[in-house]
Amino acid sequence: MFNKLEIVAGVVGVLILVVAFLLLENRAQLTLTSNSQLASAIEGSNSTLNQNETMSDTNNNLAITDVKEGSGNPVEEGNVVTVHYVGTFTSGQEFDSSKKRSEPLTFRVGAGNVIKGWEEGLLGMRVGGERVLTIPPALAYGERGIGPIPPNATLNFTIELLAIDND
Repeated sequence: MFNKLEIVAGVVGVLILVVAFLLLENRAQLTLTSNSQLASAIEGSNSTLNQNETMSDTNNNLAITDVKEGSGNPVEEGNVVTVHYVGTFTSGQEFDSSKKRSEPLTFRVGAGNVIKGWEEGLLGMRVGGERVLTIPPALAYGERGIGPIPPNATLNFTIELLAIDND
């Protein structure tokens, strides 16, 4: 027959499986809720978006909201771009701003000089456009954080595209 230790080990094993199942089920439900809310926003049924704003989500959970459409050719990988930006946490607290310093940032898209969320989020943008990027930690600074940005932070950047140089 079974001794007490084997029975306790079996019960603990079953409890671990039940807890793991419940956690996975809850996570799946939260993901479905988030995706449903995003789908509603994309379809235009979310009343918080202005008529001039468009919103999309990439496979990496990068949210892109076009506040103002620009004109001319779209940003492509390899272009050198000049932007003004304001970076905030999801709380709204600002952590960086090129506008306040009056120093636009210039970099080559796709060269790895900026975080991945910027590399993906600027593609397709046109000069004069303004875009808000909501960047998950995996496309920002991840678990390491940097300076005032804590580990695993989701970041918001409002970006204004000033110029594209096809160099």
